[in-house]
Amino acid sequence: MLVLFLDDSERRIEAATKAFEGDTLCVAMTADIAIEYLKVSEEAWDLVMLDHDLGNIVFQDSQETNCGMEVVRYIERTRPKINRIIVHSWNAPAGGKMRKRLQQAGYNVTYQPFEV
Repeated sequence: MLVLFLDDSERRIEAATKAFEGDTLCVAMTADIAIEYLKVSEEAWDLVMLDHDLGNIVFQDSQETNCGMEVVRYIERTRPKINRIIVHSWNAPAGGKMRKRLQQAGYNVTYQPFEV
C-alpha cells in the first residue's frame, strides 16, 4: 500500500510508522514536502493522511502555505490519483473545511482526529 502521511508530530509519525509497517510510507512534516511527494508519484496513492496545523502552530490560519489546507489546494488544482484521504487534524473547524473541499473535488474523504 502506498501511503502519504502529513504531520509534524514525532509521536504521530512514530505511530504511523508502526501502523504502516510493511507498506510504502512517505512521511512529510511540511506542506511543501507532501506536495512534492504528490508531484513525483506516478502511481495512485492508496491513502493520504493530512494534518492541518503544522510547524507547532495550534489553530493555524488556513491561508498560510505551510498547513494541510495548502495540500488540499494543490490536490484541487492537479487532481492526483488518490483512493482514500483521511484528514486527521485536531483542529476541527479547519479539518472539516479540508474534508468538505476534498469531497467536493470528488475524493473519498474521512475526517478522523489522529489518536496515538
